[in-house]
Amino acid sequence: SEEPAALILLGAYQTNEENNRQLAKAIATQKIPTLDISHSMDNRFVIQQLKLRRQLAEKHMKAVYRQRYITGSGYDAEIQHWVLKEIYGWLDSVGL
Repeated sequence: SEEPAALILLGAYQTNEENNRQLAKAIATQKIPTLDISHSMDNRFVIQQLKLRRQLAEKHMKAVYRQRYITGSGYDAEIQHWVLKEIYGWLDSVGL
């Protein structure tokens, strides 16, 4: 099967700590460009894993990895609009 051109994560997490570590390592070691978006209202597992994901991406010298952290009171229309603009802008910046 064909490899995807990009990976966009929105509040991604697994339900236990070991699985979250495995997810962070998988994100860091795969080659496709990755945009990792999280929100201050996300599950605690998401918030806890941001630093690990960034560290592993740097350790494995992942060429294109960007983390974006959204603050606010929830996923209202304004936040959804911002997320869409962020995704389209990022895809354009990596040539997709």
